[in-house]
Amino acid sequence: LPTVEETLELVTVIEATGISALAVHGRDKNERSQDPVHSDVIKKISQKLSIPVIANGASNDINSFEDIMKFRELTSSSSVMIARKAQWNPSIFRKDGPLPVNEVVKEYIKLAVDYDNHDGNTKYCLAQMMHENMDSVEGRRLLSAHSMQEICDIWGLLSYYEEAIKTRGEKIEKLCLRERQELGLQSQFSSLSKKLKLDPEVTEDGTLELYVHFNKFEFTDAQTPKSVLYEWTRKRNIPPPSYNTIQRKKDNMFKSILTVEDQRYSSSLWEKNKRFAEQSAAMVALSVRNINTHTRSRLMDD
Repeated sequence: LPTVEETLELVTVIEATGISALAVHGRDKNERSQDPVHSDVIKKISQKLSIPVIANGASNDINSFEDIMKFRELTSSSSVMIARKAQWNPSIFRKDGPLPVNEVVKEYIKLAVDYDNHDGNTKYCLAQMMHENMDSVEGRRLLSAHSMQEICDIWGLLSYYEEAIKTRGEKIEKLCLRERQELGLQSQFSSLSKKLKLDPEVTEDGTLELYVHFNKFEFTDAQTPKSVLYEWTRKRNIPPPSYNTIQRKKDNMFKSILTVEDQRYSSSLWEKNKRFAEQSAAMVALSVRNINTHTRSRLMDD
């Protein structure tokens, strides 16, 4: 607020509401990140309140764990909140000092691959780490990257990516096989790419169903079942497929019913998210219609 006295009065009122802690950004509403943080005001707030105060706003002055502790002591706060500097180099919290950014970038990419992080989010986080080096060769390549595979290739981690994808695919197939065996279903059918021809079941409303699981690692970003089916309808001047996706309350799993040319298609296997459910439904339509999902050029020439 305009004065320290008014600020202290406000935080006292806030504390009286029963909050457990208070985070304070040490600038007023007209100040920006380039302006110095008011550590003295944060200290007065810390001394005024009986609850923990979290100090924030010193990214310009923090470059190491030691700096974090100095800011904490300077403000008499219980802890420190860091945003930009942690985005730029997450290893800033290391007591032995931050690691070189390039080393952090590579370790982050490995974690992103291991935990199947979305490539768009991975790219954003890497851009934050590379903020001062976006004009470098790696930075420029990052800007034009459109997949996790391309991101890994920039930092020489393509083999790591390929091995991780292979291992994950094998685990998924084992899990799917076990689930099918537990459900007493045909264990031979793992995905459309194996090209096994099974007769679809017809539900009461006429929907054609197959037990299909969408394994995203078997498809490129440009050749997903949905994109191939859409291209197939576009070439034949057929209205594009429509998807009606529902969520099961008991386990939050998803199932999608696809309609194309007045015929409905769906997988009898519920998927973990809406996107996978729609891809599974598209796989059923492609399988029943005998459309090749892996050779786009062959589809275009069909």
